[in-house]
Amino acid sequence: MIASCARDVYEDLIGRFCRIGDSQFRKDTITRLGKLKQDSLRKRVVMRSKHTHSSDALALNMKYILEDQSENKLYSHLKLKSQIYDPNDVVFTSFLKSDLILLCKVYGIAAGNVQKSGLINQLCTVIPTLNEMPKA
Repeated sequence: MIASCARDVYEDLIGRFCRIGDSQFRKDTITRLGKLKQDSLRKRVVMRSKHTHSSDALALNMKYILEDQSENKLYSHLKLKSQIYDPNDVVFTSFLKSDLILLCKVYGIAAGNVQKSGLINQLCTVIPTLNEMPKA
């Protein structure tokens, strides 16, 4: 009777120990796989964000505007407009003064002998009021 009771307790103890070990192994495996997936996703997101921020094709400059094939250079105009409204983006940083003068002519702004900052201010006030770039 005592041997039978001891054997039942022993089997119960071994069974519980195996279930606990199995559960812990399962939790560790799931955590490890989740961590690997999370790390790979983080790496892809970082690589994608580096790619979009460093790409010259997405940067707004005079070359982008001149090569724009959309009707009335609508894409360039909308991109200029969005950068003017974006508080984190410094618009017209890659533009030379001659580029700004050319943009002023396109938008019908008298450039005269104005400094670069004055040209930028004038463009920032006129561009948001228009729906597209005026026809040349």
